Amino acid sequence: MAVFDASAIVPIFTAHPLSSKVLEKIEATEEMAVPTLTFVEIANAIWKYRKAGYPVSVATDKLANVINGLADVVVPVENLVSDALKIAIAENHPVSDCIYLALALQMRTPLITADKRLAKIAETLSIETILVTQSS
Repeated sequence: MAVFDASAIVPIFTAHPLSSKVLEKIEATEEMAVPTLTFVEIANAIWKYRKAGYPVSVATDKLANVINGLADVVVPVENLVSDALKIAIAENHPVSDCIYLALALQMRTPLITADKRLAKIAETLSIETILVTQSS
């Protein structure tokens, strides 16, 4: 089991250089957990990619089904927001990102992310972190 943040999932829907690395991480993980916030963050990223003219490999009306198909566990954001806010205040980092940290702490599971700053914060919280990079 691992918590995947949106930055570690979005590349599989685009022609992003990290696409193959993310797919490797997904295949190597027995179960994927995400907060409900992930659906909004991925949709927003796809909107930005399309607006910028980049190709996207998922139909907009199928996005929620695709994410549901990837995630084994989807946790309601309301179960995480209090802990996320505490982390956000302590680390001076956006609550939306800290939702993923709160979930990883709550589930006592690794965080998989492509966000270097979030990975650093996760490590300070003693969350096992797998940073997806071109070389990882």
